[in-house]
Amino acid sequence: LLDVLMIVAAATMVKTPLTISIDPDDSKLTLLKTLAEKRFSLHIQSETEFLNEMDHYERIRTCNNELSVAFVRKAAASGKYVATAKPIVEGRVELLHYVKEQSIAFEYHRYGSIADVMDSEV
Repeated sequence: LLDVLMIVAAATMVKTPLTISIDPDDSKLTLLKTLAEKRFSLHIQSETEFLNEMDHYERIRTCNNELSVAFVRKAAASGKYVATAKPIVEGRVELLHYVKEQSIAFEYHRYGSIADVMDSEV
């Protein structure tokens, strides 16, 4: 349960939408239902049902690395990012699972701004 709560806290901190898929027989289900209101969406489903919907998710975060062969094959076939390491308290490392890296570049001509060069040629 602590691992799931750490994942919820990390996703909430970086404002990443979170969907938790949980088996109907899981003991954590009752508590997660009470927490799910505004923090995350909760899907109660078996592993087979989750695998059928896996294409709808961009990234998948698990609480452990004990995954079924069907899970690994489906993730590999669809090219999904799956973070399988146990959640850790070190935010600098853990939060990387919940954000996308973006890069912004400004290109300049070797003599200055491209706009400056283009204005002088006109």
